[in-house]
Amino acid sequence: MSEHRDFMREVNPTVIKLAAELMEKEMAPTRWAVPDVLPEGVSLLAGKPKKGKSWMALGLCEAIAAGGVAFGTKKVQRGETLYLALEDNERRFQKRLRKVLGGRPCSRGFHYTTKFPRLDEGGIEELEAWLEDHPTARLVVIDTLAKIRKPVRGQNVYAEDYAALEKLLPLAAKHGVAIIVVHHLRKMAASDPMDEISSSTGLTAGVDGFLILRRTPGSKGPTLFVDGRDIEEPTEFALHWNHNTATWTIEGDAEEVHLSKERADILLVLNRSPEPMTPKEMAEALGPNAKYGNVKYLMWAMLGDGQLLKNDKGAYYPTNRTNPTNRTNPTNPANPTNPKPEGVSGLVAGAKATNPVFLHRNGGYSASVSAVSGVSAEGGEDFASGAPGGTRQQGSEEKGGREVDPGGVKPAFGAGGSAPGEAGGGNDVVGTGVTDEDERRIRRLMREGWSAYAARAEVLAPGHPLDCECKVCR
Repeated sequence: MSEHRDFMREVNPTVIKLAAELMEKEMAPTRWAVPDVLPEGVSLLAGKPKKGKSWMALGLCEAIAAGGVAFGTKKVQRGETLYLALEDNERRFQKRLRKVLGGRPCSRGFHYTTKFPRLDEGGIEELEAWLEDHPTARLVVIDTLAKIRKPVRGQNVYAEDYAALEKLLPLAAKHGVAIIVVHHLRKMAASDPMDEISSSTGLTAGVDGFLILRRTPGSKGPTLFVDGRDIEEPTEFALHWNHNTATWTIEGDAEEVHLSKERADILLVLNRSPEPMTPKEMAEALGPNAKYGNVKYLMWAMLGDGQLLKNDKGAYYPTNRTNPTNRTNPTNPANPTNPKPEGVSGLVAGAKATNPVFLHRNGGYSASVSAVSGVSAEGGEDFASGAPGGTRQQGSEEKGGREVDPGGVKPAFGAGGSAPGEAGGGNDVVGTGVTDEDERRIRRLMREGWSAYAARAEVLAPGHPLDCECKVCR
């Protein structure tokens, strides 16, 4: 027994070190493939089938290889990338990549393959050899887990799941790369996003981090839950899917973004109502999914933030009415029945925005109000770009944008009159164009916390009923 112990110490010697010496060392900082989202190490990208996981991974590879922007908002450093498209053939992969590129040339730093051995059959050695030959690599995507893991026997599920990706961990640490492994979520939703991953807890315990693409019942939209050993605080981002470019955009913290949309819905209803409304009336107007308690609390919070005012009967109305074409609005200075338009009640001088301006959600434009009206959020004019801050967005000409019309009227979404991402056109509201006055009003609404879509509906379709299903209102 003693001889065996001595032999094992020679083969695998144990080294015990001083923690004080460790604290004196200078460590290299963590490398981020995508800042605040994807650090170096092995991460699972999990989501339900056919919900955009592969599109997300493909977009990340393209953005990093080009040194561009990931998720529409995250500037990334350039580095070589490798995509193991093990569920695709070359024809399908080319079609997907062409859509993501949108006419741009593909970076020479983007590598791919549709065939790769399993990790226990030489895959680890091949991947390490590729990383040795490409020292500037920053991201490897394995699509999917089932194609590269050792077949499961079912004798010890936890141990098999834990060992499935164990050999990738030292490889990622050695070369400082992020390795994404695409996997699936189980059918049943769970309060803890990690419990939705289709596996035992051994798989989640054996990786460095998680990217979980999901849409929970009753949520306002898809989200990306991010957590891991190098993530200080678990974060859930609100996402928007662009059908035209097959890309995902991060809109911000999910709770904040979705709360802002709820506020915008309340403002839209109140501005279309001829009378102030109580929380109970508001909950009924918003539909069966709106809970009275939540609506009551949110309207009270909006009162404190200066977005709403309250009369002596407990009914609320907007601090700034934004519908001058509504002739039934009793506090409207444009109402001919108002004898003193200059003394309109409910208006606050110099009211400031209480919510941040969020990205425009219609048709996939990941831009601010400029994508709706042609005016940048900073006040500069860039009528064809649809990009914040007056920066021209690549490919805007293909989406129907054009320069200022000599008559002073800009098309709402291009010559066709239909919103990007929507089939057809001919909508009588959208196709009429946006005047300079409409632009100013849309921009003001967005600065007050309205989403661009709700602001456009309020300005361009003021007389429509609350349950209107036209392209502007829905």
